[in-house]
Amino acid sequence: MLLPLLLAAALAAGDATDGYAWPLDLPRELTSSFAEFRSGRFHAGIDLRTNGIGRDVFAARAGAVTRVRCSPHGYGKAIYLQLDDGNHLVYGHLDDFYPELRDYVRSAQHSAKQYTVDLYPDPGEFRVEKGQFIAKSGQTGIGAPHLHFELRDSANRPIDPRPFGLDWADTVAPQVRRIVVAPENDRARVDGDLKPIVLQVTRTPDGAYRTAPVTVHGSVGFGVESNDPGANGNVLGIYRMRLLVAGTEHFRMQHDRIDYEDHKNAAVSYHPYLLDEGRFLLLWRWPGNVCESYRHSEGNGWVSVPDTTEAVQIEVSDFHGNTTTVTVPIQHAASTEVETPATGADTNGVFDLEVYDDTLTVSVQFEGAETGTPELVWDGPEPGEASMLRIGKRTFRHRFAPMRSGLYNLHVNHPRVPNPDRRIAVAVAGSDTEFQLDDVTLHIPADAPYGRFFMQSLSRMPANSPLRAHGDAWRFWPALTPLCNPVSISFPAPETIGAPEKTGLYQIFSGWSLQNTERQGNRLSMKASRLGSFAILEDSQPPSVSNVLPVEGFQAQSARPGIEATLHDSGSGIDRVEIYCGEAWLLTRYDPELNHMHWEQDEDLPAGPQSLRIVVTDKSGNTNTTLRNVVIPDPKAPVPPTKDNG
Repeated sequence: MLLPLLLAAALAAGDATDGYAWPLDLPRELTSSFAEFRSGRFHAGIDLRTNGIGRDVFAARAGAVTRVRCSPHGYGKAIYLQLDDGNHLVYGHLDDFYPELRDYVRSAQHSAKQYTVDLYPDPGEFRVEKGQFIAKSGQTGIGAPHLHFELRDSANRPIDPRPFGLDWADTVAPQVRRIVVAPENDRARVDGDLKPIVLQVTRTPDGAYRTAPVTVHGSVGFGVESNDPGANGNVLGIYRMRLLVAGTEHFRMQHDRIDYEDHKNAAVSYHPYLLDEGRFLLLWRWPGNVCESYRHSEGNGWVSVPDTTEAVQIEVSDFHGNTTTVTVPIQHAASTEVETPATGADTNGVFDLEVYDDTLTVSVQFEGAETGTPELVWDGPEPGEASMLRIGKRTFRHRFAPMRSGLYNLHVNHPRVPNPDRRIAVAVAGSDTEFQLDDVTLHIPADAPYGRFFMQSLSRMPANSPLRAHGDAWRFWPALTPLCNPVSISFPAPETIGAPEKTGLYQIFSGWSLQNTERQGNRLSMKASRLGSFAILEDSQPPSVSNVLPVEGFQAQSARPGIEATLHDSGSGIDRVEIYCGEAWLLTRYDPELNHMHWEQDEDLPAGPQSLRIVVTDKSGNTNTTLRNVVIPDPKAPVPPTKDNG
């Protein structure tokens, strides 16, 4: 009786405010919030704690099922509802559907003889009412057990669900750990340098939050590493950040709605080149960032620091309005001039390149004090030269920001700078560009860069892979360059390739990962959403299959015995998982994160001796087939009498 009573109470509360019903009969607890950081994108919904698999999931509002999907990846098993009020709901990572919908999906899976299906039923076929049971929670697709719950508006744009009555308790203000301060251009300085700096946030005795003072000249921008503490140790994202100058709002970032057309702009909403130091959500608009979260202010967020600026305040708020304010004391630097040392040490200098924004920071660092100023000279589509800016006694920098795309050769004129030459590819947004770098072709579409795209000439290195490598790996720098749209890369196909169907382009993420590879003549090409390291690898090893159940000769006790196995592939990755009983195809679920497969047990197997065949195929076409002979009981056979021990 407890479940119906709790559900009725929840629905009554929802109806009283005409809000949405909470989709679980569990405490309202989030493990992820709306618009949180994901690799290269925003989180489109909220994730609800389920404390395991198999919790009842309810329709938050009346509507109809317009899409239902099953996949080993992404949202796994998912239901898409079109609501009567015009909005849409997505439920992801489900374990099962309600019976009528389950039958519809399984019929399609058996018809196609594949687990992965993407179905669009007629809107009138599967009506649901507010509070109706529609699914069981699970962990299909990506992640631990939880329910992904996503509210979209009538244009299918994800929106913050809290204003619709989908609320949760939160009385704790966000935590702010660190602040990044970055110069806007080569006329600005932060603590005397052209590079951004990171400031720690501390709490003062009076309970306020502040950083150490920062010395600024010119225009600068701010970014914040922050999170919102949730229940039971969960860490959530924040809702709004405001930058206040002289008590007045100067710039605002606020997550109300995102769009699948530009939610990838998260790649430049968080500082893309400082991810090794922290996830800094920016309070300035990166070139090309058009997402709605950054459309709340007219300016781009840069703060021009005059003599009178003593501090800026940064307000960080969660979805409930709990707010933390951090003061950043500002000290004005009247000039960028750095005194030249009276004597030098006659030491060598190191020529280095770094990227912190859409310009290239060129540096020369000497071992000792240096009296002479290096000169930077470059040729290419827009040749030029410049005396490098003195940053200190030993350090010189220049921010290279060409307006035209192409290959540039950079040279440092100084007698004590060994290896003074660098070749750099530059692509400027709005310009379709193709580079030929040695034997590699790189095509940068006009809509791929955010502002400018920089790439240092590729280098070679051993592939270090268990697969057969055809030549060295190519490495492109910097790997963290954000891309709005993919670039195309073409490599020569080595003559050593003996099995083209098993050979492809791989890219390093956590390990070598096979990419969609096209072969045209003697070249291999792919599209890449990020730079990094690439190699041509050949996968001739089949996947491994272990921990197979049932064992050979198993005498089943029912017509639906458990069939499962552990899978592993160290090469191209698992592509297809199939189980057959004789020649009959069985519906099989595969979990790539757990490396586990099992039969869905959705039908009776024929009685008598049966041959089970588990077939696992990787993306290179290598197959592992495992056989098991089992005996299935006849459900109509009489049950033998039990012995009376009385």
